[in-house]
Amino acid sequence: MEHISRIFSALDLVFGAALSAFLGVSLASREMGKSDLVLLALGLISISISIINSQTDIIGLLSNAVPWKSFTISIVGFGSAGFWFSYLTDQPAVIWVILGVWGIMYFSIFAIRKAVRA
Repeated sequence: MEHISRIFSALDLVFGAALSAFLGVSLASREMGKSDLVLLALGLISISISIINSQTDIIGLLSNAVPWKSFTISIVGFGSAGFWFSYLTDQPAVIWVILGVWGIMYFSIFAIRKAVRA
């Protein structure tokens, strides 16, 4: 069961690095205002809540009880992070692709794990 936790950690590392690199390049090429900093903070808070709740989901998955409240908060966190981050760049589609693939990978692991247990 420990391998599922490692998979989630690897996903966080890879997609977090991709998102950070893209946002870093986008933000370095323009002047940052106070509103941009607020949007960045909201996006970081949203994605942090989503990742923390996803880690809670892993614990629930391993004990065969996925907490749907936490699962829903994770989905909302990814969506709101994409919403806030998309205002910070000239190419918002890239943000949605990174977050979309990240989210699909997260939640497909849940589906595969549930199917294997059934």
